[in-house]
Amino acid sequence: MKLLRSEITIDNYIMDYSVECSIESSWGEFTDKCVITLPTSLYIKNKKTIIGADNVFQRGNIVTVKAGYDTNLTTVFDGYISAIKPNNPVIIECEDLMWLLKQKNIASKSWENVTLSELMGYVLADVDIEVEYVGIEKTTSIGAFIIDNNSVVNIVQVLEEIKSQLSLISYIRDGKLVIGLLNSATSVNHDFGFQFNIIDNSLEYRRIDDVVYTLKGVATLDDNTKVTRYARYKNSEFTITDADPTGNQFTHNIYYHNKTQAEAKILLDAELTRRFPLLIYEGYYGSFTTFLEPKCNHGDTVTLYDKKYKERNGQSYYINKVDTSFGNSGGRQVITLGSRA
Repeated sequence: MKLLRSEITIDNYIMDYSVECSIESSWGEFTDKCVITLPTSLYIKNKKTIIGADNVFQRGNIVTVKAGYDTNLTTVFDGYISAIKPNNPVIIECEDLMWLLKQKNIASKSWENVTLSELMGYVLADVDIEVEYVGIEKTTSIGAFIIDNNSVVNIVQVLEEIKSQLSLISYIRDGKLVIGLLNSATSVNHDFGFQFNIIDNSLEYRRIDDVVYTLKGVATLDDNTKVTRYARYKNSEFTITDADPTGNQFTHNIYYHNKTQAEAKILLDAELTRRFPLLIYEGYYGSFTTFLEPKCNHGDTVTLYDKKYKERNGQSYYINKVDTSFGNSGGRQVITLGSRA
């Protein structure tokens, strides 16, 4: 039997005893978040760690969390203390490197037409961080862009605007700021079996005829005119229209330089036709629970095996989200599936 172990380091203080901890990591959120639960009476070097004038832990302290089995510990979180809540027990909230980027405000500036790397060069001028572009060239033109600091704009708010305008996601991975298209980064594949290392699941297997999905495409032109189209799959039929159908939607934003509305409409329809098969599929939807090994990240892929339904063996999916937790009740990962890989 494997022994669950953890090691939490906060500002050079190491806690290698049982601590309750939960971590949320998803490409849908800019920031990975970690919550550490500690007893109110915890002392380190004769100082009351959490509450009081001599408390050791402070907002902004560097945090590293490792967990695993026996001697095989893996780093599951790197970041900073974002808040300390003196409850009973005490809650320490942490965020990854995005927390540091939220502390950096950006001076106002506007561009009529700017490339992605030029924009990020301005935004990150005072930050020592490497940027990795995935699925998109850093010289890609993103059109007009405005940073209005009248309401105080930080780096992450700029990344939010980039996501809104261009459907480019941003997250921290291995100390780098990753910017690009969804599921474009090099990923690791993990094998999971329903009768092996899947502890529990809320997965639903949907056949293609049961799926109803809409992809909303919004193209922005040089003069900020919007061209909107809707790709729809229902009752085994694929259509693209101007009409806004009801139901769940995923929005894809794109910028077209030097294009008319008619030209943008043709290009947008082609883009929706290309992207739609990546979203619509027959297979598993939902999440499953497994152990802390193998360590999974969003953007990785999982291949599922099922002895009961052998026709479903070998289907692979991208990971949208990983919720990790460990403590007295053991260690678990809850993995939420994305589209078929």
